[in-house]
Amino acid sequence: MLTKKDFKAVAEIIKNNTAMADDVVCLETDPDFVFEVKAIRIAFATDFENYFATQNPRFDRERFMKACGLN
Repeated sequence: MLTKKDFKAVAEIIKNNTAMADDVVCLETDPDFVFEVKAIRIAFATDFENYFATQNPRFDRERFMKACGLN
């Protein structure tokens, strides 16, 4: 079973990749690009969130998204 330690590690990975993507977005002038990058990050985190909820009945979805920097 996955544990809180695993959830934190994945959230940290998503959060760190979010920061790197934001640096790229700052250089991009197309507003659609900004929206697409954010939508991809949210979709990626949501897929993990859904899986983690099946692995641990105590998984806190809201806390995970906040840890990912997507609150």
